[in-house]
Amino acid sequence: MVETMVEFMLGPYLTPVSNWYIENQLLINSIVVFCGMVSIFKRNYSNKEEKETGEHYQ
Repeated sequence: MVETMVEFMLGPYLTPVSNWYIENQLLINSIVVFCGMVSIFKRNYSNKEEKETGEHYQ
C-alpha cells in the first residue's frame, strides 16, 4: 500500500529513480552512514585539538 502511494506521488518520471534506489539501498545507505560517521569523528577530533592548543576558530 505504501509503495503504491509513493509511486503515485512520484509519477511516471521519478518511479524509475525510486526503483533504482530500492535496488541499491544497501550501498547508498552504507555510504550515507559512513559519511556521517566521518563527519562526527572529524568534529570530535577538531574539538579535542582546540582544547589542547587553546585556539578557537569560527
